[in-house]
Amino acid sequence: MQLQLSNFLVSGCLLITHGPDQDYLTQCYAGEQWQTPGIEWNFQLHQIAYCTRPHHLECARMTMGLDEIQVVNFRGDRSLAEWCLGGYSDETSFEDFVSNSIIERMLILLRRDVAIGKGSKRHEHVVAERLKDVTHRLAAEWKQQLDALLTCNSQLREAITES
Repeated sequence: MQLQLSNFLVSGCLLITHGPDQDYLTQCYAGEQWQTPGIEWNFQLHQIAYCTRPHHLECARMTMGLDEIQVVNFRGDRSLAEWCLGGYSDETSFEDFVSNSIIERMLILLRRDVAIGKGSKRHEHVVAERLKDVTHRLAAEWKQQLDALLTCNSQLREAITES
């Protein structure tokens, strides 16, 4: 996996960061009434891959109910929108895209983390099952919302089918 670095200026200093949006907000609002939103507002699915690490089985990503999640982040080198907009819908079903392009890439992260000794082999199966379950269920909800949106918005449906 190749990490993408971004540059930005804060108070005259050039920062190089892996999370420019969060880092920028933190830098700008540090010391003020800024509070990091809970993970329910930025539930990053790929972070589940690191839950084999010590004491992570009890973390919110592993225990939070799906009904508590407000915003899900399908971050990765392939996204659900890419299935729709990138023309993959002609090549593969949505479920196969989720399994083969999204989940499998996250499982690679999980296996790599365990292989290098940061994560526990003992917890690998439990974390992998949580990752698969949560991703399939949230992706299905995303697809349901997209289908509803396309049903009531003909201009959007035309724009997507033309891409």
